[in-house]
Amino acid sequence: MSDPPSSQRRLAAVMFTDLVGFSALTRRDEALALRLLEEHRRLLRSVFTAHGGREVKTLGDGFMLEFPNALGAVRAGLAIQETIRQRNAEQSATEVIRLRIGIHLGDVEYRDGDLLGDGVNIAARIEPLAGAGEICLSEDVARQVRHHLEFSLTNLGPQQLKNIDEAVTVFRIGANGGVASDAPDTREEALSIAVLPFTNISADPADEYFSDGMSEELINSLSRVPGLRVAARTSAFSFKNSGEDIATISARLKVQRLLEGSVRKAGRRLRITAQLIDAADGYPVWSGRYDRELDDVFAIQEEIAGAITHALRMTLPAVRGQSDTRNLRAFDLYLLGRDHMYRRTPEDLAIAIDRFRQAVQLDPDYGLAWTGITTAFALATEYSEMPISEALHQTVESRRKAMQLAPELPETHAADGVLRWFQGKLPDAAKSLHRAVALNPNFSLAHMWLGNVLVSRGLLTEGLEEFRVVRELDPLNTANLRNIALVLLRTNNLDEATEVVSQVLEHDPHDSRAYWILAEGHVLYGRLEEACRWGQQALDADAEASSRVRCYGARAIACTGVCLFDAADQAIASARALVPRSTMIAEIAAETHFLAGAHERMLETTREWLAESAIPEQGPLSQRQREAVLWTGLASMLNGIHDQAIGHLERAFEPAHQYSDLAYLEVGLLSLLAHVYASSGDDAMGTITLDRALAAWDWVSDHGADDPLLTLQRAALYLQTGDHRLALEWLGRAVAQGWRSPGWLEQDPRWASAKSDPPVAALLQQMHADIHRAAASGC
Repeated sequence: MSDPPSSQRRLAAVMFTDLVGFSALTRRDEALALRLLEEHRRLLRSVFTAHGGREVKTLGDGFMLEFPNALGAVRAGLAIQETIRQRNAEQSATEVIRLRIGIHLGDVEYRDGDLLGDGVNIAARIEPLAGAGEICLSEDVARQVRHHLEFSLTNLGPQQLKNIDEAVTVFRIGANGGVASDAPDTREEALSIAVLPFTNISADPADEYFSDGMSEELINSLSRVPGLRVAARTSAFSFKNSGEDIATISARLKVQRLLEGSVRKAGRRLRITAQLIDAADGYPVWSGRYDRELDDVFAIQEEIAGAITHALRMTLPAVRGQSDTRNLRAFDLYLLGRDHMYRRTPEDLAIAIDRFRQAVQLDPDYGLAWTGITTAFALATEYSEMPISEALHQTVESRRKAMQLAPELPETHAADGVLRWFQGKLPDAAKSLHRAVALNPNFSLAHMWLGNVLVSRGLLTEGLEEFRVVRELDPLNTANLRNIALVLLRTNNLDEATEVVSQVLEHDPHDSRAYWILAEGHVLYGRLEEACRWGQQALDADAEASSRVRCYGARAIACTGVCLFDAADQAIASARALVPRSTMIAEIAAETHFLAGAHERMLETTREWLAESAIPEQGPLSQRQREAVLWTGLASMLNGIHDQAIGHLERAFEPAHQYSDLAYLEVGLLSLLAHVYASSGDDAMGTITLDRALAAWDWVSDHGADDPLLTLQRAALYLQTGDHRLALEWLGRAVAQGWRSPGWLEQDPRWASAKSDPPVAALLQQMHADIHRAAASGC
């Protein structure tokens, strides 16, 4: 785009870009910040010119640009974010570039190459409304582009922008091109569809896995269609045998079309019927019936998917080639394996692995089945006692074969990503999962796993964005809603977290994990009476035996929060009677003993936990193993066993090249480790480790973490650096956030010299009074 005359008014699309977190990075590592700044400028300039943009000027860590029209500006913005996303997939957490963009179409004045006027000011004010990886648009831009993009726009409603007289309606494109907000949405909807589980009308009820498999295969096929939003399996299958009407289902799934049908197997004959229904009026817009030999099932799937996309005036991409099979028995075994894998029990996962292995014996080129083996072993490390080392050993061949046969399959990269996640290789996991969602933006499970990995790396804002993408694709996925709530708790949003968890309980009043989150969150933020109520409601929910372990855990958390340690011990004992080896209960027991000052019992508990965790002598630790090592190190320190404390705590941090979802613990425990070094006479290592703790605090606070526990750790860090004034100030902030756990100050050796200071003593006295009041309410 050529430069305009020296002074002129005209209509233009104005774009502002900004590097998220650049100032904090500059304070932490100026050399790295400047290197990333230059790299980001080089990458963006190549995109500007390709889309007809003119660089007006640089503004610190951002750009001001103009484009001749709105569509060109938005397409440039999308290309910029995609360029950054692809670049980030190859980088470690510390090297990630996070960018936000604002665009407005309006009247501007050109003056000697610069741009002036309200059109510029509005674009500048819109840009901060975007999150990392997002683009915010004014209504004027959205009106111009909404019919030319495959992505939907989220309407954020009228926004009162600084120094702009009238409110401006703002729209947002999320970090993956999808919807990224829970705000009321009045956008023009992208095409959307849900495939309901087909009814099994075969004579044998055991054939239901086959009808379910047909439904899921259609979900997978339609998910590959660009511009079509497909409701995920979890939400769609929640209406199986529900009897709900079309209007209710479509409203809850937020879709415009519903596909329903039936499957009948009789010997070698197969009959499939299907109809596509318009949710607006309940009438079918397409229907079909297929009577074929069972061997034709693959052709039928393609015909149905093709007919549906034709009815929607869209195009079905080509089939996936070697990722599929034409061996009917191998396909049948794969469907059986997948059916068992969804149940997530140790027994079902073992059956799933066996079925997948039988499938690849029949068809060694069946990429999906090889991927199934990897995924099932990865899940077995989470849902059974299988060590991650065993899963890695067992999946060497399956990972190699899947990558060889089906490198274009999103499931291949998702399986690799989740295994690396459980292995603790978070950057590699993120890279694989980013690839999976790039191949299929409708792949909700991969988005959720990616969200978990990003949160595990301490990237709370980015992780929450992935969970919100999942919420659009899979609105009834309660596991994802719990993920959202947990991140909200860590970012000082208790009320919003409570609202989200309440939605989980509306769907399933017996969800023990939901009660756990509510009890823990209300303890964390000092709402002790409510914590007690949720802890008791967990037990009153009468969940099945396997879930009651978490219900007892919720009760124990609530009782610990109000210093009723005997009652907490009783709840822990009840949980252990159901499941003797629960890492979750072991952690609660360790914390209970710590707050009660029972240091010897704490050491005994953590040593048992450590022995059961099968800690390898070398190599990375899984999340559960790290927790066991960290708590054992803390217990060793409190019992004066400094050499073991140092060994355990350093072992826990040894594989961590980036911070994890234990980052708030790492801040505190690195600080405690510095205290151990100092107590043992190694002042040099104490200073080095304290610097590590300060860096960890900067990291998690820069990425959204803001809960009372983190604030308290910052207070302790100031105490260790000798700044008592700031230590007391941050302690006051923790209390203002809701901190009501005097045991942490009374048992924490870092506060030993400060407990008698009048301000600290007054805070402890007030916290004890609050706790006694809550305990008296009947916890």
